[in-house]
Formats: sequence, C-alpha cells, structure tokens
Amino acid sequence: MKHLLILGFSLLFTLGLVFYNFSSVSYTSSSKQDSKTYPFETYDNENHFEVIQMQTKEVYEKYTTLFEKYNYSGNGYCWEDHIVQILEKENEELINSIHFDSEADTFFAYSEDEKTREELLKILCPIFQDLNLLEKYIQEADRSRIDD
Repeated sequence: MKHLLILGFSLLFTLGLVFYNFSSVSYTSSSKQDSKTYPFETYDNENHFEVIQMQTKEVYEKYTTLFEKYNYSGNGYCWEDHIVQILEKENEELINSIHFDSEADTFFAYSEDEKTREELLKILCPIFQDLNLLEKYIQEADRSRIDD
C-alpha cells in the first residue's frame, strides 16, 4: 500500500509539472492565416516568430495527392526538406536565420526576427499557392535529401 501511495504522488507530481510547462507557454497573439500566408499559419511568440503548416483535412487533401504523385508522403519532414531545397534556390542565406523543428504531421519553422519570417513567407506562399509551380520544385528536388 505504501508503494502505491508513493507511486500515486509521483504520478500527480509529474502530471503537475507537465501541466505547468504547457500552461507557461504564452503567445502574444493568436494564430494568423489569410490568403497571403496560405497554407501557413503564423504566430508571434515572446522570443521568436513562427511559421506552421498543420495537416488539416483541407491541406492534406490539397497537397498530399501532389506529393504522393512523386512517391513522397507529404508529412512535416517532407515539407521541411522540400522547403530547404526551395530556399537553396531562391535565397540560400535565409536558411541560416531559420530554425526548423517539424514533426510527422506538422511543418514548423521559426526565426528570431519578424523580417526573416516575412521573407520566408514571401518566397514560400506563392509557390505553395500555385500547385503547378510547387510541382516543378517537387520534380526538381533531390530525393536523397528528403526525409520521408
């Protein structure tokens, strides 16, 4: 019984820490997505400016078919690796100012200044909004550099 009680307190303490860590994250503004930033959402955090693309049903249906046409999964890692290759062609210096932290179902990038984020969006949004243009980049991508 004593061991179960200790185990229970340990679990409550751990859950309390997890809750505290999640609740301590604060954003200075809510998500922003409009026709200019589609399919990306932007967030302003206290320390950095974020660009996120989550696999919503709409985004999944629109882009996955195109990625799958060339035998890519279209997951967050796939988006990241394609985006890095796009940036290498369009503005290679920008890559050094962007931090990537994608997951299986989410592309995630952030920068320490808003100007860098805006430059990233200025490059990516027209490409991802024009499926024919995006397809061109997908066709030209170095497959060996895509973590799929």
